[in-house]
Amino acid sequence: MKIEFLILTSLLAFCSICYELLFANTLSLLSGGAIWWHSLTIGIYIAGLGIGTFKAGKSLFPARDLVKVELLLSLIGMSCAVIIYFLSGIYETADAIAAEGYLYDYSSYISLNTSLKSLFFIFTQSLVFIIGYLSGFEVPLLLRLTGQERHMNRLLAANYIGTLIGTLCFAYFLLPKLDVLYTAMSVGGLNLFASCWIIKRFVPIQTRQMKIGVTFAIIWLITLITAGRSFESYFLQVYYRASAAFRSGGQESMTKLWQNIIADGPITRSKSLYQYIDYFDVTLKGSKEFVMMLDTNFQFSSKTEKYYHESFAHIPMMIMNKIPQKVLILGAGDGLLAREILKYEEITLIKQVELDELVVEISKKHPLISKLNEGSLENDRLDLIIGDAFQYLRDTNERYDAIFIDFPYPKNYNISKLFSVEFYRFVKRALNDDGFMVIDVPLRHHSEENSFNIRRKVQVEMTFLPEDKKANSIVMSTVYAAGFKKLIPYKIENESFLFATSSNKEVRFDLSNEKSSHMSYVNKQMLSQVGQQHFPFDLKDRYINSVFHPLLIE
Repeated sequence: MKIEFLILTSLLAFCSICYELLFANTLSLLSGGAIWWHSLTIGIYIAGLGIGTFKAGKSLFPARDLVKVELLLSLIGMSCAVIIYFLSGIYETADAIAAEGYLYDYSSYISLNTSLKSLFFIFTQSLVFIIGYLSGFEVPLLLRLTGQERHMNRLLAANYIGTLIGTLCFAYFLLPKLDVLYTAMSVGGLNLFASCWIIKRFVPIQTRQMKIGVTFAIIWLITLITAGRSFESYFLQVYYRASAAFRSGGQESMTKLWQNIIADGPITRSKSLYQYIDYFDVTLKGSKEFVMMLDTNFQFSSKTEKYYHESFAHIPMMIMNKIPQKVLILGAGDGLLAREILKYEEITLIKQVELDELVVEISKKHPLISKLNEGSLENDRLDLIIGDAFQYLRDTNERYDAIFIDFPYPKNYNISKLFSVEFYRFVKRALNDDGFMVIDVPLRHHSEENSFNIRRKVQVEMTFLPEDKKANSIVMSTVYAAGFKKLIPYKIENESFLFATSSNKEVRFDLSNEKSSHMSYVNKQMLSQVGQQHFPFDLKDRYINSVFHPLLIE
C-alpha cells in the first residue's frame, strides 16, 4: 500500500477526533460538567462512527461519496465552535427572557428551562452524531478506492495513529495556542485540504456540484477567519450580559435590550495555557461594575469584592485572636486578597503561589484591576511564585502561621484535587502548631433565604435541599479527615468560607463585639451573624473527597 494512502487516512482520523474533542471541550467550558460532557460526547460520536461504518458498505461511487463526506465534515468541523456559541447565545437569551419578564411562577420557569436545556442538548449532540456518522465512512471508502482490502490492517493502524496524534496535538498545542474557535477553523482547513487531495487523486472529472462545494467551503473558511473574533465578542456579550439587560430593561423592545447588552463595550478575552480569562463592564439596574471570569466562572466583581476579600482575610484572624507572622496565599492571582493581607505590618513574610502567570500579568497591567488591588502584586513584601499549589505544598519544607486558599469551585478533576484530603494534609503539614487555614468554598446554611424574582412580583423561597447538606458534608468531612479538628464555617452576604485549625488554642465564635480598622465594608451586623449561622453536615468517611475517589462538589 502506498504511503500517501496511509498519510491520508491518518490525516482524516486526526481531523475527526479533533472535532469530537472540540465539541466536548466547548460544551464543558460553557456548561460545566467536563467529565459528563466528555463521556457523553465520545459515546455518541462512537455510536455514529459505528453506524456510518455499517452504511458505507452500500456506496456505489466511493470516490464521489468520500469527497462529499470530507466536504461536509470540513464545513461542520470548521463551524462547530461558532455553532455551539450561537446555540448557547440563543439559550442564554431565552433563559433570561423567561426568568426576568415573561413567566409568573417558579414552576413554569423550571419547566421552560428544562425544555431549553433539552433542546440545546439535542442540537449539539446531533451534530456530534453526524460527525461520527460521516467519519465512519472514511476507512471503508478508502479501502474500496485503493482496492487493497488485503492491507486493511495497515489502513486501520494508520487510522488509529492519526487519532493518537490528533488527541495529543489538540491537548498540547491546538487548544492551548489557538483556543476552540481557531482550532476548529484550522482543523476544518486541514479537512478541506484532504478533500482537494482526494479530488485530485481519485476524481479526474469533477462535477459542477463538487466544484461548488469546494468553492463554498473555501469562502466559508475565509469568512470565519475574518469574522470569527467579532462573532465571539458578540456571543460573549450575550452570554454574560443577557440576564442583566433583561433584568434592567423590563418590557423594553428587543432592539433596546440588544443595545443594553452591547452598551458596555466588548468583552476582553485572553487565553492562557490553563484557561480563558474574560473581563468586562456590565450594568445592572443602573449600576456599572467591572467583572473578571475564569473559564466563564465568576472570579470577582468590583462592586462586591471588598466585602468578599475583607471577610476572607480579616475574620479568620479575629476568630483565632492572633495576627500571623508568616502567611501563604494559594491562588488569588488578581492580587485582591494580597491587598488585604498586606495591611498588617506585623506580618513579616507573605508568599503567594499562583498557577496562571497571565492572570497575574493582567492584574498588574490593567488600570482598573491594578487600582483595585492597590499594586499588591508588585509590593516588596510579597514573594510571588508562579507554579502549581499542589506541587508546592507537597515539596516545601516551609512552615506558616496561616494559609489562605482561593481556588475556583471544583467542576472537574484537576480542580477537585485541590479540595481533596491529600491536598489538605499537605496544608496541615505546612502549618505551625497554632496555625490556621481558611478556604473559599460553596457552603449553604439552614437559614439562608433564596428567592427567584419573576417580574419583580413573585418571590418563591428555595428550601434547603439534601444535595446542599451533602455538599457541606463533602467539604467538612474532607477537611476534618486531613487532621483539622476545629472547623468554623461562616458566610458574609453571598460568600461562604471555612476556617480550620488543629490548634489547642481557644478560638472565638462570637464576633458581635469585634471590629477591625482594616475593614470598611464588613460591618458589625455581618460580624454578629458569624456565630449564629448553622451549616448542616455529616462527618462521614463516604463524604471524603480524595484524589483517588473524587467527589465533585458542583
